[in-house]
Amino acid sequence: MRGHDGDGRYPDLEAGWTVLDALQRLGWSLTGGMGPVPLTAQEITAWATGTMADLGPRDFQDVLDVSRAFVGSVGEYQGRMVDPPWSPVLTPEEQEIADAAEEDAMDRMMGLR
Repeated sequence: MRGHDGDGRYPDLEAGWTVLDALQRLGWSLTGGMGPVPLTAQEITAWATGTMADLGPRDFQDVLDVSRAFVGSVGEYQGRMVDPPWSPVLTPEEQEIADAAEEDAMDRMMGLR
């Protein structure tokens, strides 16, 4: 995934760093019985309260939306099933598919797809 380097592909998201920082610290998803599941509002609230993170309502909703988009992109990318991201070893082909799924999730978050 290419970041914003003046090529115009992604908008300049100064406020987006709060959301990305929260997702890096909190995790992009939870573990469910059948694989990853999106973060819940309760989980985000508990994390924000426990860490005293300053998540406003818009950032809170963005974290929920990104987690949902991420989970929707992890299990299937272009109709092809991929291993979960916590697999111990990914082949180069599997890693490429997982990377593409993450890029797809970020594009969905930014409204590019």
